[in-house]
Amino acid sequence: NKPNATILKVPEGKIIETSKPFTFEGYADAYDQAVVKLEFSMDKGETWTAYDLGQTDPRQWVYWHYTWTPESDGSYVIMVRATTETGLVTTTPQKVMVTAKSNMEG
Repeated sequence: NKPNATILKVPEGKIIETSKPFTFEGYADAYDQAVVKLEFSMDKGETWTAYDLGQTDPRQWVYWHYTWTPESDGSYVIMVRATTETGLVTTTPQKVMVTAKSNMEG
C-alpha cells in the first residue's frame, strides 16, 4: 500500500472563501521509494493537476503545500495521490470535502 498521500489540518466540510486562495498541506511517503509526483483533483478524480516535486529522498517524508482558489460557491472534494520513482500510484487517494462561500458572514 504505497505510496501514501495525506491532507492535514482540513476537517471534513471546512468552509473557505470563494475567489480567495486557500492552501492545503500534507505529506506523502513511499517507505523505501522516492515520491516524485503529487496530483490533486478538485472534481472527484475526473481531472488531476500534477505537482512536480523535483528531487526527493526516499528516507524522508515529502511535506507539501498546494494553493487553490475556488472560482464559484459550492462544495468541492479535494483528492491527493502520489507517484513513486518506479511508477507506483496511490490506490486510494485521500478525499476531503470543502465548501466555498462568497459571504463568509452568513
